[in-house]
Amino acid sequence: MKKLWEASKNIKINSNLYKFEKFISKNYNFDPSFNYEKILNWSIKNSSIFWHELWKFFKVKGLEGNKKINRSNKFYKNNFLPNYKLNFTENILSKNDNTKAITFISENGYKEVRTWNQLTNNVNKLNQLLKKLKIKKGDRVAGYMPNIIETIESFLATSSLGGIWSSCSPDFGVNGVIERFSQIKPKILFVTDRYYYNGKEINILDRIP
Repeated sequence: MKKLWEASKNIKINSNLYKFEKFISKNYNFDPSFNYEKILNWSIKNSSIFWHELWKFFKVKGLEGNKKINRSNKFYKNNFLPNYKLNFTENILSKNDNTKAITFISENGYKEVRTWNQLTNNVNKLNQLLKKLKIKKGDRVAGYMPNIIETIESFLATSSLGGIWSSCSPDFGVNGVIERFSQIKPKILFVTDRYYYNGKEINILDRIP
């Protein structure tokens, strides 16, 4: 089979994978060598160590639990991180500066950018709103919204409280939305007022009742 492309040595040296290889080589008998198969086999053979070191390497915010992995011959019964606890939003919003976090570009060329500071600020405001509405861990929150920045902010705010987020595109008809969301009975529904498709503005508010 012909190789179509291979990363240059400079790209490999600056990759997270190579940095992780060097990270584990300090404490274990592992020689970094740009060899994916080698590190893959090491991670399988030393699975408990691998997940522990990966947690440290990425500086995951949370509580590290039992390093032992409960193994099963059936893959879906494997328990990889028993008693570990983390909050997805806390880890995503670990970068506090004015560099770009999200860029949205619509089909008509409209562009919007959020910096990490702006994203964190908006998520915090939504977090406070959800708290006032008594949303707590395990509660469902839904979004009837397109793939825009506000949708991501709503999801992150929900996750920050341990809530369960579900969403569907506004091109779903009324029956489709009801069938999907009635199964999970969300306490809050975020909606958009409109979306654009093929150059046309489509009103959503008429469907909400």
